[in-house]
Amino acid sequence: MASDKEKVSLNDEQQSAAHCTENAVITAGAGSGKTMVLASRYVWLVTVKKYCVREILTLTFTKKAAAQMYRRIHHMLAEIAGEDKGINGKPARKALDEFVQARIQTLDSYSAAIVRQAANRYGIRPDFTIDEERCLSLARDEAMPFLSPCGIIRQLSSFTRKKVRYP
Repeated sequence: MASDKEKVSLNDEQQSAAHCTENAVITAGAGSGKTMVLASRYVWLVTVKKYCVREILTLTFTKKAAAQMYRRIHHMLAEIAGEDKGINGKPARKALDEFVQARIQTLDSYSAAIVRQAANRYGIRPDFTIDEERCLSLARDEAMPFLSPCGIIRQLSSFTRKKVRYP
């Protein structure tokens, strides 16, 4: 991962993903530059396509990745806002002013927010909590029948006995 002081340098494939004109899902392995591509995409949507911060939804899988994404995007916008007094600087400055409204979060937190908004329609309380232990148990119980024929049971059963921690 590039440090915050380095300029953004994307290869052709990354640039294509960052400047895609439609909704996009970015998938790649660890250390491949996903955070930089998504941050570049966010900044491009704000500075070139003139989207408002509240119009962009950025989802990640972990809280750590969401925090990193938030910092990276904020830093890139601040850099443009400070250096570019022209056409890209103005929307970058506006985005910084509105950045408190940025929707950069985990898929789980976004899904929970949707459920909370409509909780009364489904007969559940909007202040519900998620029982992580029960979720893990349900996932294990549902997955075991599918994994049994593959000979993965021994490996998975030792994994499920360990305490799983969520960041």
